[in-house]
Amino acid sequence: MIVYIDTSAFLRGLLSDSDDHDACRRLVHGEPNIELVSSEVLRLEARRVGIRLANESLHGVDPRPSIEAMLTRVALVRLSERTMGIAERIPETLKSLDALHLATAFSIQSDVSAVVTYDQTMARVASVHGLRVCTASELLAG
Repeated sequence: MIVYIDTSAFLRGLLSDSDDHDACRRLVHGEPNIELVSSEVLRLEARRVGIRLANESLHGVDPRPSIEAMLTRVALVRLSERTMGIAERIPETLKSLDALHLATAFSIQSDVSAVVTYDQTMARVASVHGLRVCTASELLAG
């Protein structure tokens, strides 16, 4: 099963105080029969969050090595002119990086069984356009 994972779900497994932390951690660290895919936007967002968290860390914990290890478990789809065009034409209001995530998911929609996201706007727009949207817990439960 191929599952599209956005940044909100990818990083949720790293942030221990978040809802659904354990399910996201299991998903990102490997579940049998689940292949994770995302836009290369994920790499940019995850690395930027890693830098921010490392700079804010009061306990000297640098999350960047964990983020890099997690990134090796996700197949990243390169942004293309076609994907950019799809993102530009999504009629609903979305942040630019979310539009790129959705455009990437749309471009491989026939291969993707589900989209895992915790961004409510992105979830709503993805559903409107025919993608199955779920949380990591919902995906792993069934």
